[in-house]
Amino acid sequence: MNALLLALTWYAMPAAVLSGLLIANGVFTLIFVLELAIKVTGLGIVDYFSSGPNIFDALITAVRRDTYRGDIKEQRDTRGAWGELAKLIGWRRL
Repeated sequence: MNALLLALTWYAMPAAVLSGLLIANGVFTLIFVLELAIKVTGLGIVDYFSSGPNIFDALITAVRRDTYRGDIKEQRDTRGAWGELAKLIGWRRL
């Protein structure tokens, strides 16, 4: 579902659609962070990080969180045609 959501970008996308996608991306990021927190709490830090898939999930979640923060900053800071290009590139990261 999240991959489909991230693929729904196109050039000169209306601002309302972009804002909606940004909110949905934030919801998915929050779900992934909560999942990570619950797993770490349940398994403990040592057991959690002794599993390769858990390490991968933690890295992906950290990258998603930073990418999401960057997307919000780009949406606020950019203007005009270059701003639209920056937004489009921002959604393609990860």
